[in-house]
Amino acid sequence: MTKQTGFFHLLCVWNPLTPAVYPNEGSIPTASRNLFGDRLDIALRDGQGNIFGNSTNVNSMNPLARIASTEGETITDRILGSVYGDIKFTDALKFTSRLGFNSNTSNFHRFTRQFQYSPSHRGDQSVVFEQNNFSFFWQWENFITYDKSFGE
Repeated sequence: MTKQTGFFHLLCVWNPLTPAVYPNEGSIPTASRNLFGDRLDIALRDGQGNIFGNSTNVNSMNPLARIASTEGETITDRILGSVYGDIKFTDALKFTSRLGFNSNTSNFHRFTRQFQYSPSHRGDQSVVFEQNNFSFFWQWENFITYDKSFGE
């Protein structure tokens, strides 16, 4: 069985009675606090320092905490272009040549920091992932067109 951990899956199974964040460490219920273990120092927090809520009833992760656990960025540069030319041999006979290209460069960066959310949702170490891609495609078409009417 595949474990579902996508944002929308987490949103669907999230316990609606669990707060999105705990305003301070004292407001965390004992059962939820036990899920953090002794690693409250690396609990996932929002921009104001509030700890994201976790549920003891559902083996899922707060969708907001999932977003906060990973930072990433993808930068893509793409150039598309084409050139064409026609050579007319006669009024009825024409040669056409087309050259098209697609150049793509992308840089992907992701950082997942060490975190403790629950025993089944934790990052034991910080991880950095970098990926660079380059692709270049071209297509060259050549064809001859003969356009002549007969018997009109």
